[in-house]
Amino acid sequence: MNYRPLPDKLRRICDAIVAAPEFKMKNGETYCNLAMRKAMDGVELDLFYDEKKKRVMMANEMIDYMEATPSKFGRIHDGTDAFEWARAGLIVLACNKGERHGHVALVYP
Repeated sequence: MNYRPLPDKLRRICDAIVAAPEFKMKNGETYCNLAMRKAMDGVELDLFYDEKKKRVMMANEMIDYMEATPSKFGRIHDGTDAFEWARAGLIVLACNKGERHGHVALVYP
């Protein structure tokens, strides 16, 4: 399996998710976790589904999972690096852990 999808493929996935009505904000709530799972499905990565709870992880749970499995995920502290890595075809996630709800997003290549 290729874990470095072409930037064009990532762009198409991002564009489709942004255009999809099911991921639009409703009543002040966003569905970034569902959008992230959809993006990972698009690049054939089985990530962010909680088998025990039988649902897609919430954003904070995704962040906890990534922090708990550093062998699968690296950490970038610079936005320029994140953008360049995304342009090179790597999957780069922007994450912000919140008190009640966090936020996850795919860096657009």
